[in-house]
Amino acid sequence: MGLERGDENNSLASGDLQDPPAGTDDMMSSQDRPSAAGPPRRRPLGTRLAIYVALSVATVVTLVMAAGTFIAQSQMDGDLRETAEVTAFAVADDIELRPDSVPPDTLVAVLRSFLDAAADLESITVYRGSAGVVQTVVSTATVPTAPESLVRQVLSTGDTVWAEAGPDTLAVGVPIRPGTDRQGAVAVTVSLAGIRRLARTAGLIALAGGAIGVVAITLLIHLQVRRLVLRPLLDIAGVMDVARGGDLATRVHVHR
Repeated sequence: MGLERGDENNSLASGDLQDPPAGTDDMMSSQDRPSAAGPPRRRPLGTRLAIYVALSVATVVTLVMAAGTFIAQSQMDGDLRETAEVTAFAVADDIELRPDSVPPDTLVAVLRSFLDAAADLESITVYRGSAGVVQTVVSTATVPTAPESLVRQVLSTGDTVWAEAGPDTLAVGVPIRPGTDRQGAVAVTVSLAGIRRLARTAGLIALAGGAIGVVAITLLIHLQVRRLVLRPLLDIAGVMDVARGGDLATRVHVHR
């Protein structure tokens, strides 16, 4: 009995001291060992410098193009408004200087002459107002496009009134002798569609030119940086490697 118990104790002790399975140490060591991560890969100095300069140039070019397009569009819009208003006053003055009974055919010819002088105008319409009723006397358009509310406001206030007559269309109304028996109004409509198309076209052309310019500047900067910065640095690095090997007589050739 004592021998058997001693054998059991010896077997337990030997079982506790048995080696772990093969590969366990490798697994533990691989888990405990920190994995070495390589440094992040960075772009060359010349490429980074060219990208930064190109982005700066692109930002400046975009802002300049946007400002130029906005200023040009505002200038052309103001010119069209001025042309429409001057034409309306000129028609009103012409009608005021004519006799009371003017045949409609004669007025149409007059309006056509004013309309032909300004190609951007759409239509010219003469209105008569009496007892709160607005009547169309003559117009260069088949259907007058000026809003009736604009004509009523001109007749009631005797002032120059602007209003939207439709998409991309403005109308201006001026009075004809307000406060007399010949009270009326002249309305001139002008289209802004041509200006906006021109602005969009100019913006696209400027954008394409700016993109080409940015690409060209980027390539030029990249080539100049390689020649003026990177190549001398590579020469210095090569000379340092040679000097590290023991040749202290080597020199760097400086090009000015």
